[in-house]
Amino acid sequence: MKNINLDTLALIGMTSSSLVHEIKTPLSVISMVSENMKDSLGDGPESIILDKLIDKIISATEEIETIILSTQKLLRGEKDTFIKRNIKDIIQKSIESCKSNCRIILEIENIEINCNPDLLKQLFVILINNSTDEIKDHQDKFIKISCEDNSENITINFSDSGKIDPNLFTKIFKPLVSSKGSEGTGIGLYLAEKIMSFHNGSIICEHLNNQTNFKLVFNKC
Repeated sequence: MKNINLDTLALIGMTSSSLVHEIKTPLSVISMVSENMKDSLGDGPESIILDKLIDKIISATEEIETIILSTQKLLRGEKDTFIKRNIKDIIQKSIESCKSNCRIILEIENIEINCNPDLLKQLFVILINNSTDEIKDHQDKFIKISCEDNSENITINFSDSGKIDPNLFTKIFKPLVSSKGSEGTGIGLYLAEKIMSFHNGSIICEHLNNQTNFKLVFNKC
């Protein structure tokens, strides 16, 4: 079993490196073309609108490049310099990126944490998208995000109205394991666990009060 796991991780590593290369090439083209389009715009009202749209394209490509670089560091196990950021701000930006059609309940204080904000945003996006997919057919679709802060750690809970097969709880963070069958990649929650380990924290999946809850614990020391 250990050899199988090592082979799987090696495959993911090689596949990820290949994907990073394949993605970065068209991103560079998009950025270059967008910049050239901005330079060729005139001064009319239509040009002003186009300029704003092009800025959004450039901003989106820069965000994707940042995610790629952060993920590369994560998969390579490279150390990173953490900076202090407000958890609530990162979560709100994550929600904006997801555009989930679920009702999102926020119970988050303005708590600061030492982190890689790009990786944390990626983590929160993974959890929000995962919940959105799991409860898409539910009548009452909600995601509740709450936070607890004490002297030893910061705990963030992502709860939703869905229910994951209990048999998956012990292996849901392993690579290529998905609760969505052929529709899932089995990579998202694996990356989520990697991001938490990168921050010297932990993540568990549990079923409480007919809800699925992902519990993130960040140690302060």
